[in-house]
Amino acid sequence: MANNETNGLRLAQVFATKAFRIPDYQCGYVWGEYQWNDLWDDIWKINEDVETGDYQPLFLGTISLKEIRKDSIPKEELWFKDRGNRFYAVVDGQQRLTTLEIMIFELVESLSDDDYEQSELKTELRDTFLYRYRLVLTRLYLFEYEKNARDSAFLLNRIFDDYAVILPKGFVNEYTNNLAAAKEWFREKIAALTIEQKLDLVRRIQTAIVFDIKYINDTRSERSVFEKMNTRGNPLSILKKLSKRILFFSQGGGRKEI
Repeated sequence: MANNETNGLRLAQVFATKAFRIPDYQCGYVWGEYQWNDLWDDIWKINEDVETGDYQPLFLGTISLKEIRKDSIPKEELWFKDRGNRFYAVVDGQQRLTTLEIMIFELVESLSDDDYEQSELKTELRDTFLYRYRLVLTRLYLFEYEKNARDSAFLLNRIFDDYAVILPKGFVNEYTNNLAAAKEWFREKIAALTIEQKLDLVRRIQTAIVFDIKYINDTRSERSVFEKMNTRGNPLSILKKLSKRILFFSQGGGRKEI
C-alpha cells in the first residue's frame, strides 16, 4: 500500500484524535542543550504577519507514523480508540515530539491554578497535548513510550510527575539523564518568563508550529523509513536546511490554510 501524507498541520491538529507511542526498537532520547536552544530560539524568532496579525509558520519537518492495530493496544486504553481516536507508533520524529512535550508540560505546570483563566488554559493544553482522564486518577497519555519499554516509567514518573507509576530498579541511563536535563532546562527557561510571555509562548505553540505527517501502511516501508531517518540526535540543522521553505511560505508563496 502507498504511504499517505498530510502537509502543513499545526501541532494541535497533529495531536487531534491521536495518541503516540515510541516503539521499543527506537533508541532513547538523545537531544541536548544545543538542540533545545536551537528550537527555543526558533520559536521566539517567529514573526507575525503584518496583514493578519497571525504568526507565520515554523516548519519542523516530517513525522512518520504507523497506526497501531487494535489487538496491540492495552485493554485499559481501548476506550480512547472506541471514542474515534487512533494510536500511532512514531517511526521518525520522536526527538522533536519528546522535546515539545517536555516544554509544554513545564509550561502547563508554570501556570497558576488560582487564576481562573490560567487554570482553564492549563486544562486546555493538558487535554490537547499531554493526557486525558477516563477516571479521576487514571491518565491516558497522548505521547509516551510503549508499555514496559526501557524508559517508559521514567518518562511518566520523573518527567510528567506521575508518581503513581513505579520506577523499576536500574532505571537510570544516558537517555533518562537526557530527559531529566531537558526538563530542568525548559523549566528554567519558562520560569524566567512573565505571564504575558507565557501566554505568547502558548499562542506560538498552538498556531505557528507546523509539521508534515507521513502515514506508513506496511512493515517494509516502516523499516525503510526508520533506517533512512535514524539520525535522531543530530543537531537541529533540519530547521536551518528548511529555512528556504519557511521563507517561501512567509512570503506567501504556495501559501495554504494550515
